[in-house]
Amino acid sequence: MADLSVRIPVGKRELCFKNPIMPAAAGLGDLIEYGKYYDLSRLGALMPNSIMMESGSVSRARKLYGAEYGYITSLGSNSLGVMEFVKKIAVHLPWQESPLILNLKAEDLEGLVKLAGTAAGCREVAGIEINMNCPYSMAATDPRQYWRDYGWLREMIRGVREAAGEKLLIIKVPTTMVDVEDIAAIARECGADGFTSFGALTGCAIDVHSREFRCGNSGSGGYCGPGLKPLALWSCSRVHKAVDIPIFSAGGVTNADDVIEHIMAGAWMVQVGSANLTRPDFMPRLIESLDRRLDELGIRSLDEIRGCVKPH
Repeated sequence: MADLSVRIPVGKRELCFKNPIMPAAAGLGDLIEYGKYYDLSRLGALMPNSIMMESGSVSRARKLYGAEYGYITSLGSNSLGVMEFVKKIAVHLPWQESPLILNLKAEDLEGLVKLAGTAAGCREVAGIEINMNCPYSMAATDPRQYWRDYGWLREMIRGVREAAGEKLLIIKVPTTMVDVEDIAAIARECGADGFTSFGALTGCAIDVHSREFRCGNSGSGGYCGPGLKPLALWSCSRVHKAVDIPIFSAGGVTNADDVIEHIMAGAWMVQVGSANLTRPDFMPRLIESLDRRLDELGIRSLDEIRGCVKPH
């Protein structure tokens, strides 16, 4: 059997994952309901839907539309605020066996820093992933889009780095086209431990009969699915070549070979999103399939193939 474990440096220590498979934010809702289908501790890491500081109401907008080669989703944030999530959900998750990572969203930098500190102060939380689509709100009072100005970006990452303390800090690329190498380099410079190199891209679908958007409050949602895998692999490969930072890759995973491609492109961990919509036990089956496939290919550990891809 291949060694599937992953060890990511966090300050002077390492955070250990039993395998590289974890949900992307919004991939498994609040996680707890999936425990009916399999033992959640089988996953390399746990990540629920995005979390904000305060509890909110559940969006009534249509959340999902099956588009060409994937889905358009508008899942929003978890309706539970960070402390309510920890008290009601996290305590029932196997966080001592599979590290719990929270994806955080806020309406402004002050709120994001406060949220990061609150999450990092919870013993159940091993790390945080910062959604760089900040400010995250149509009604946000902060006019700055932090990924558009590298000075603002440095201010944001340094703020959440200090707030996160000794917990794992991952910076996630925004859902827009950016110079991903530059963003990753700034993340590393400002103290991030990891970088999520790809996420859903903003898209929409239109009903020609009703003349209405098919998904989301404002008409748009995150386009995700198999059709994005080539873009995701290229983004991961670019970051790997440019910046020495552990990469959390994501995009288009439907089978074990997809996972191996992401790792060969440079990934340490691989996030799975839309594939969980195909069947609730997709990820544990994927882990089993990955183990078998690595044996078939004669690969003994993930370190052996990470970033090994070369020109044809």
